Amino acid sequence: MEPADESNLRQRYEESTPQYRKLITEVEQCLRDGLEKYNIKYHSVKGRLKEFESIVSKIDRKYYAAEGDEGISKPPHLGLIDDIVGIRVVCLLFSDLSRISDLIFSEFSNISFDDKIYSSEHSFGYMSIHFICKIKDEYNGPHYDDIKGVHFEIQLRTISMDAWASLSHFLSYKGEGDVPSELKKSLNALSALFFVADSQFDSFYENSSKYKEKASKEILSERDLDINIDTLSAFLKKKYPDRSHHEGDSLSSLIEDLRACGIVKTSELEVLLDKYKNLFLYYERGNPPNSVDNKNKNNKRNKYADVGVVRLTLKLISDKNLKSINEIRNKNGAHIEEGDDYRRAREEFNKIKQK
Repeated sequence: MEPADESNLRQRYEESTPQYRKLITEVEQCLRDGLEKYNIKYHSVKGRLKEFESIVSKIDRKYYAAEGDEGISKPPHLGLIDDIVGIRVVCLLFSDLSRISDLIFSEFSNISFDDKIYSSEHSFGYMSIHFICKIKDEYNGPHYDDIKGVHFEIQLRTISMDAWASLSHFLSYKGEGDVPSELKKSLNALSALFFVADSQFDSFYENSSKYKEKASKEILSERDLDINIDTLSAFLKKKYPDRSHHEGDSLSSLIEDLRACGIVKTSELEVLLDKYKNLFLYYERGNPPNSVDNKNKNNKRNKYADVGVVRLTLKLISDKNLKSINEIRNKNGAHIEEGDDYRRAREEFNKIKQK
C-alpha cells in the first residue's frame, strides 16, 4: 500500500472510530438481551475494534496480493474489511450453538455464514462459527443511521472451543501445514479431546436436568433422600414456597454447614426445622434481614430466604453447631460469627416458653 493511501485510510479509520464503538455497544446489548430473553446461558459477549495495523496488513494480504503487482483498481478503503468490528459470543453448551445461530439470523441481516466446526473433516485447531452481518434496514432513526450500513463479524463458540483457540494461538500453529509432522498426531488428538469435552458436558447437563426433575418428584412424594445440591434445592422449594429461593454457591455452602452439624438426610433436616420453627420465627421477628427490596427502596424485607432459615436455625440451636460452622468458614477464609446474638435469642425464647 502506498504511504499516501495508508495515511488517508488512517484518517478515515480515526474519524470512524466513534461509529465503530457505537456499533459494538449496540450489537453487544442486542445479543445479551436476546440470550436472556431465550434463557440461554453464556460465558461472555465481548466486542473488539480491529487495530489499524491489522487492517492494513489484511488489505495488503487479501487484496493487493490477490490482484497481483498492480494492486486493487481503486484506493483502499475500510469497506474492504468486514470484521473491523468483531463480537465474540462464548456459550456454555455445544447444543446452544444452533439456538444462538438462530438468534443471530433473526436479529441481524446476514451477509455470510462460515461454520468452521463442521466445514472440514479434520477441523484442526480453530473451531468457531462466523457470521458477517449488518444492522437490519428496517431499523430507522438517528440512533441507527450511522451504523446500519457497517458490516461486522460475530464469532460464536463454546468455552472449550475458546480455550483451544487460545492454546493453538499460543503455539503459533495457524494451520495444519504449520505443525511438524511428528507432532501432528498428538496435537490432533488434543484438538479432538476438546471437541469430545463439549459433547460430554452436553450429556452431563442433560442428565443433570433429568436428575433435578427426579429429585423434585421424590421430594414431593416425601421420600427420604441424601442431601446434595439438587435434593436440597427441591426440598427447600417445597418446604418454603413463600420465601425467596437461592441456588448455586449458597446451596453448596449450606450443604457444608449441614454436614458439619451431622445432617446428611432430608428427613433429618425436616425434623430439625419443624422442631425449632418457633425459635427461628422469634429470632426473625426481632432480627429481620437488612437487605432492601429492589422494587421498593423504602420497603425492607422482613423474611429470610429459604437458605437463611436453615443456616440461622442451625446457629440458634446450639453453640456447638455455630462452632462447627465457624470451623468450615475459617478453612474457606470466610467471616467468623460470634454467638452472642443467637445465644441471647435462644435464652429469651426459652424464658417465654416457660411462662
